[in-house]
Amino acid sequence: MTPGAALEFAALFGTVWWGWASYTFLVDRYEADDALHRLLMVTQMFGVAGVAAAFQLDEEGLKRAAAPFAMSYAVIRVSLVLMY
Repeated sequence: MTPGAALEFAALFGTVWWGWASYTFLVDRYEADDALHRLLMVTQMFGVAGVAAAFQLDEEGLKRAAAPFAMSYAVIRVSLVLMY
């Protein structure tokens, strides 16, 4: 693994981890179990699935994955903001 690839991995992992940590902070702080909360949680799950589906195991993976990753991550963050 090259240093550049390690840096890319760390940046992507940190981004996904930040989304998870933000959600866990929300549900630990504000307990809600209504239909809107569940709908937004499912929306976040689709965003996480989109993040996972964005990557291909080849040389051009990160270049092709940038836009789908960003859109999927935006879905995660927007639904989190709506949950607040």
